[in-house]
Amino acid sequence: MFLVQIVLLFGEIYLKGGIVNAGYFGGEKAISRVDAIYFSIVTMTTLGYGDFQPEKDLRLVAAFQGLLGYTFLALFVTVLTKKQ
Repeated sequence: MFLVQIVLLFGEIYLKGGIVNAGYFGGEKAISRVDAIYFSIVTMTTLGYGDFQPEKDLRLVAAFQGLLGYTFLALFVTVLTKKQ
């Protein structure tokens, strides 16, 4: 549940701060809330498809969210291995 809250929080940050459609869907356009949450999930899981990009001011925010994704993945693996 905590990860969902993080994804939604960062999604709101991206919605307010601005992310850019990289042109795969017919050029730059206004980003919806669903697009912002999608970008947040892709960033959190460090997939980085490239179909959306953060504005210059939000690049460090996206990098921080990617680092959070790495951290939570490491914690998840640690918890799984300790139970066995």
